[in-house]
Amino acid sequence: MTELTIIEDGQSFTAQLRKQVASCDVTVRRIPTVTDARETDIAVVSPGCKAVPFDGGSKLRCKILLIPGGLQAGFADAGCVVTYGMSAKDTITLSSIGEDNCVLALQRELVTAPGGVLDRQEIKVNAVGAGAGSADELLAASGAILLLGLDPNEVGVIAAT
Repeated sequence: MTELTIIEDGQSFTAQLRKQVASCDVTVRRIPTVTDARETDIAVVSPGCKAVPFDGGSKLRCKILLIPGGLQAGFADAGCVVTYGMSAKDTITLSSIGEDNCVLALQRELVTAPGGVLDRQEIKVNAVGAGAGSADELLAASGAILLLGLDPNEVGVIAAT
């Protein structure tokens, strides 16, 4: 079973992701600060988080860290850091946005938690309701699902809240 840890002070993003991976062999847990962390497979810093609460003590240990572009990863000891956002420098970004779907752009090759490899590519993703939320919510959720080795369209409709 793969463990996915979300760093979030609220609970809406965590709840959304739990619904999307409910039928998969994934444990999703939420922590409000790095102080509450233990080792995990994938750690996701939720959208809107401008800084991760970190007192300089023990670092979050993870295989893969998914963070908003521009956020420093000094709070973690990660095997791989993947960024998401609307910058050309981010690993996961959007190349187009439509009413019912979006196209994710993987700017670099990604290694998933199960060990698979995703080549640079564009992936059409169902995004019904995406207009109600932010592009970063869609990118973070899709990025987490891809890093779990799942197909976003098979897991369920990605709907930003």
